[in-house]
Amino acid sequence: MSQDSTPASRHAERQFHVTIAGPILTEPLAHLLDGNPNHLPSGLGGTPVWQLVSDLVARGQRVSAVTLDPSVSTPVTAGGLLLDLVYGPYRPRHRMRDLMRVERRAVRDGVVRTKPDLVHAHWCYEYALGALASGIATLVTVHDWMPTIIRLMNARDRPYWSGRTLLYFIVLARARYLTANSPYTAEKVRRFTRASLEVVPNGVPDFDFLTPSTQEDWGRPRPARLPVIISVNNGFGPLKNVRRLLEAYRTLKPRGIDCGLHLIGSGYEPGGPCDAWARHRRLAEGVVFVGPLPRDKVLSRMRHATLLAHPALEESFGMTLIEAMSQRLPVLGGAHSGAVPWVLGGGRAGLLTDADDPRALALAMEALLTRSALRDKLACEGHAHAWKHFRQSRVTDQYLDVYRRVLAEEART
Repeated sequence: MSQDSTPASRHAERQFHVTIAGPILTEPLAHLLDGNPNHLPSGLGGTPVWQLVSDLVARGQRVSAVTLDPSVSTPVTAGGLLLDLVYGPYRPRHRMRDLMRVERRAVRDGVVRTKPDLVHAHWCYEYALGALASGIATLVTVHDWMPTIIRLMNARDRPYWSGRTLLYFIVLARARYLTANSPYTAEKVRRFTRASLEVVPNGVPDFDFLTPSTQEDWGRPRPARLPVIISVNNGFGPLKNVRRLLEAYRTLKPRGIDCGLHLIGSGYEPGGPCDAWARHRRLAEGVVFVGPLPRDKVLSRMRHATLLAHPALEESFGMTLIEAMSQRLPVLGGAHSGAVPWVLGGGRAGLLTDADDPRALALAMEALLTRSALRDKLACEGHAHAWKHFRQSRVTDQYLDVYRRVLAEEART
């Protein structure tokens, strides 16, 4: 693999202090902090956020991060040579009754405390509104398209998500600088904002990409055993569309295709909502309900699987897709599922089908399971496509360029 990423020296000409506001995991950043990070809150996730923070610090950039955690009642801080973390409260319940006022104020106060040159807020909700309220120049990254999410949401969740929808459009009205994680998201958002808008995708850390020096040699055939389809999702609901995947999977064995289906993520644990739904409808035979796993274990499972089936009806991006591509795993996704066709290079880097049609899903899985040449082609094309467009070093380069343009524009006003 050619190491054609832009050298970090390109961005060494001027350093500045950026505060990242968004959900963050503490553990991947622990080595950047002084003292014992085991006593810190664990954080709320946000893979694209902590990956960006980590890569910025690795380049010698001064970074603060403001995030929220349900275990916190008063602000908690931690620091290292180039990174500071500020944790504020995130109420486990009833936070939408006041439109997340406590959370928004915690983000605002955390941002003001860090005194950055620029704020980069992720998602158009409490983090973005808190950052905008700080009065400091703020770039907001849009990670989703709320109208589709709420349309596909379960009825019982709609009151909460209606509140988030209000916050979402307030952010679009107030923000001066936006990035979107895909052209699909940008096209949807552009009609509702006057802000400057650029596309910067999510990324996979460069070191996560499978290479010939990796233990699982990428030129070596996968072990001869029962083929395994994996699907990685968080939340069992209409949006993720795993019900259709289960219906499609049931039809494979009667056609002489013997394989397993492993479901990973929150909502897919043994005895969880998907397990109960599938067993009630006799769709659980051959299905392994794995549940949530740490990211490194998800990547390991990807390296040993036969294909990734991603039946989501809508994605503003799809982190699971590029993670699978980085592991040289063939990917199957929805041809009409938001940004999925773009992430998969219009079908060159993954197989596209109608994700809402169980028969179409079954035929696509059958094609990948029975045609090794197709699997190998998509594995290679997907890996190359992800390395070219979605490796973290390239994404960080793009964000640094946007930061500089925002700071230059602020200096002119």
